[in-house]
Amino acid sequence: MVAENIITDNQAWWGSGISIDNAADSTIEGNMISDNQAQKGGGGIYMWGYSSPTIKGNEITSNGAYNNGGGIHVAGNSSPQIDGNTLKENQAEVYGGGIYVDSSSSIILNTPDDNTYEGNLPDDIYYESE
Repeated sequence: MVAENIITDNQAWWGSGISIDNAADSTIEGNMISDNQAQKGGGGIYMWGYSSPTIKGNEITSNGAYNNGGGIHVAGNSSPQIDGNTLKENQAEVYGGGIYVDSSSSIILNTPDDNTYEGNLPDDIYYESE
């Protein structure tokens, strides 16, 4: 569990704030994830390799990626539960300013979606098609 942390001002190729690889049943909750910059994807959070974390109640703000997924990048057959987060002013140069989901992955959102989206560029959520 990653909970109640301030994760800020980091740089990496992938997953500048948090990077998850092959992690089932992990939880990311109540964190402030801001001002992180990824050279590829996942400025705030990056996951791949069949990861299925629960991501809830986080402030994910002002993160960036020079490719996809400024706030959250979901890849490699991953399927996170994403609930009650604020995704604000995240930016990707290509797709998924808030959340980017690659063609092998999916995300689980409450109905109605209880995440808050504001000012993510170029879009809040982008689903890559095959």
